Formats: sequence, structure tokens, C-alpha cells
Amino acid sequence: MSAATTKQWELITMNPLKPSFALILVCGILAAGIARGDETTPPQAIVQNGITYLSGGIGEDQVQAMRAESKNGYNLQLVFATVKTGQYKANVNVTIANEKGVKLVDAVAVGPGFYAKLPNGHYRIVAEAQGTQQSKTIYVTGNNLTRYVLYWAAEPGEMSADTH
Repeated sequence: MSAATTKQWELITMNPLKPSFALILVCGILAAGIARGDETTPPQAIVQNGITYLSGGIGEDQVQAMRAESKNGYNLQLVFATVKTGQYKANVNVTIANEKGVKLVDAVAVGPGFYAKLPNGHYRIVAEAQGTQQSKTIYVTGNNLTRYVLYWAAEPGEMSADTH
């Protein structure tokens, strides 16, 4: 696999004394200037097969709404970005299956942030963007927020962070 197609998952753990990397990433959406659509409409929680999830994070209002809502029992956060450029990805297909392979969530993350409320257990997360699929088995316990940042290779025409 070439460096251009390398896939990465980065687990982010919370340290209450330092700002979280994922939080900084989501806030960076505003500076990145990728806001599209109605960024003033707060994301709405959706329930699918007993799993509540939330996606969005485009614009300051959505970031603030998601940050506040994440404190209500969400224990998984996914953030979607591009390697090197740090640009955020929207319209990422996300599926979550339990350890028996039963698909619980099949959704499109409309912004670079995705939160879910999952019962304790093992899950298979599959995320697809740009025709490239990434998957990972995770273990969720309790109400502690587990954060993963998923990276994709830059699309043709995207400038890398070191060429700006």
C-alpha cells in the first residue's frame, strides 16, 4: 500500500486539564472555511435499531450544539479528516455492527463529526469516503467518550498543509 493510500485511525483520550485534540479539530472547521448548507440548524439525534446517533459539525452553531449534546450519554465520537491537509470530510458513510455482525447503524455523516450512544460491548465500525473504506473493531464501556479521528488521503487538487 502506498503512502498516499495509507489509512489511519487515531484514538484520542480525554485529559480534563488539556483541550482535546478532537475538540480542536472540530473547532478548526470554522477556520477551514468548509461550511456548507444550513450551519445554523442544530444536528438532530436519530435512533436506528435502538442506537442514538448524531452527525454534523459544520459551522459554529452546530459545533456548539454537538458539544453540548455529547454530554448526554454519547460514548463514541468519530471525526473525519484528510491526512496532511487537516481538511475535514463530510458525507462519510458510517456503519456500526455489533459483535455478532448485526448492522445497528447505517448512516451518512453530514459533517466531520459523528457521535453515538452504544451499550457496552464490541463493535465493528466501517467508514467510507472517496471510495475508500476503513474499518476497526472497538470496545465501548460506560459513558466515557471514546474518540477516533479517521484520516483519508488527500483528493486530487487538495493542497497539503506544507504548501499553503
